[in-house]
Amino acid sequence: MWSASGAPPPTWPGPSSCSPTPPRWAYHRPGCLPLAALKAAGAAGLLLGLLGVPVVGLAAAIGLVLFFVGAVTVHLRARVFRTLGYAGGFLALAVACLVLEVAVAR
Repeated sequence: MWSASGAPPPTWPGPSSCSPTPPRWAYHRPGCLPLAALKAAGAAGLLLGLLGVPVVGLAAAIGLVLFFVGAVTVHLRARVFRTLGYAGGFLALAVACLVLEVAVAR
């Protein structure tokens, strides 16, 4: 099917060239499942903390710190430094939340 501009349609690579990950990301796929579980636990904990369960806030903060430590580790192992600042920044925010949570719990 041709486009309105008269240009031919884009050609798609065959199945042999399809890759589940972009070439610049050479991360270990099974390592992403624990990171996803930590992120989901952190999100659930934050939600429960907002709904009035303060004990869960500490667990959520710990889970998010662990998640972002894992994210920074994946960036470093994959040698993808261009977006490392995002993961590092979110790690700093998660650590700040954990410190505040511990300070408030005293």
